[in-house]
Amino acid sequence: MKQLKIIFILLLMSIPFMACNTNQSTTQKTSPKAVNGVLDLQDWDFEKDGVIKLDGEWEFYWEQFLTPEDFGHMTLPPMTGVIELPGEWNGYEVNGKLLTGYGYATYRLQVLLKNNNHFLALKTSAISTAATAHVLYVNEEKIGHNGKVGKTRETTTPKYSPYIVTMTPNDNQLDIIIQISNFSYNKGSMIVPFRLGKQDQIYTIREKSIAFELFLFGSIFIMGLYHFGLFALRRKDKSPLYFGLYCLLLAVRTLVTNEVYFMSMFQSTSWEMLVRIDFLTAYLAAPAFAMFVYSIFPNQFSVPILYVIEFIGIILSIIVFLTPAKIYTNTLQMYELFLVLSCIYIMYMLVIATHQKQDDTYIFIAGFLILFLAVINDILYDNNIIQTAFLVPYGFFIFIFSQSFMLSLRFSKSFIQT
Repeated sequence: MKQLKIIFILLLMSIPFMACNTNQSTTQKTSPKAVNGVLDLQDWDFEKDGVIKLDGEWEFYWEQFLTPEDFGHMTLPPMTGVIELPGEWNGYEVNGKLLTGYGYATYRLQVLLKNNNHFLALKTSAISTAATAHVLYVNEEKIGHNGKVGKTRETTTPKYSPYIVTMTPNDNQLDIIIQISNFSYNKGSMIVPFRLGKQDQIYTIREKSIAFELFLFGSIFIMGLYHFGLFALRRKDKSPLYFGLYCLLLAVRTLVTNEVYFMSMFQSTSWEMLVRIDFLTAYLAAPAFAMFVYSIFPNQFSVPILYVIEFIGIILSIIVFLTPAKIYTNTLQMYELFLVLSCIYIMYMLVIATHQKQDDTYIFIAGFLILFLAVINDILYDNNIIQTAFLVPYGFFIFIFSQSFMLSLRFSKSFIQT
């Protein structure tokens, strides 16, 4: 028991390390934010201060597709207002009406630079645009796009594909214009902002991100296969089966989020299919995880609650499978609430198991607590309540290995007893 408590403490000590390694562009210097469509970086040295996120107030032009030429005239186009990014345009008031996630708009940001800022790069990501198509202009030049923007659902082609664009500013200013249209996802606008920095810095961030995702995929996938092997050797214990299934679902999910490495392997994959895989792997993971926890703590886990978790997860998965993204993406917030409530119940159940002095509960609690905190962080971050970073990949990686250790410990004890 003393050894298990030591492992419990070591796992909890990994939380600050996890938080410190998530923001690759964090520096000692406070990052400036855009005000009224202007981001002043005249005191920002990319070499010393690092990459910066284009956060803050962008100019917002609702139901207008504007180009650099439109801002070159004496009479500027009418601005709807300024809008805070990262964030969505859902709920933004225009002419007395609150916007939904569907529509089109133009964003504009002027970035003031130091004299020596040459060879810069701009990084987007698949989750940078909850809006499903965009065109990017920098200093009167069209330098990037995702999908095809349009003023209707029929004329818009959604696409998920992160990219990097390089530029060499001729003067000390960047004029960034983004046309965005969305008629397929429940949220419009940009959820995660673009990043600006030196070309080598931006490419390093992308390479590290891809390397981590591939490492995460490989580790989780192998863990899944390993636990299928454990189940094949001892079929009486179902926990390795459910844990292996959970691992495989999350392994696939790592390839369709963030850098979306899945698109590098299967470039013909449609946006609809990519988002469907994203949602299905998340929704199916909930019942698989519940079955895993129940198989470990059958005396503490309520069977009716288990059935409720399975029912909701399966129903949501069926909705994703049978309906278009415009419909099933509206279930995300309900799923997030369902996920938080399920995690709270599991924490309550684990406390009961601890009081009953069940062996190896400390290992499970430590790993699950880290994952639970990461889930809460990501839900708040995704809804623009806090500005941190996505932590679930880190939390899940720690959780996977804590549970693998616990299951291996149980398997070895069962093997010795038989």
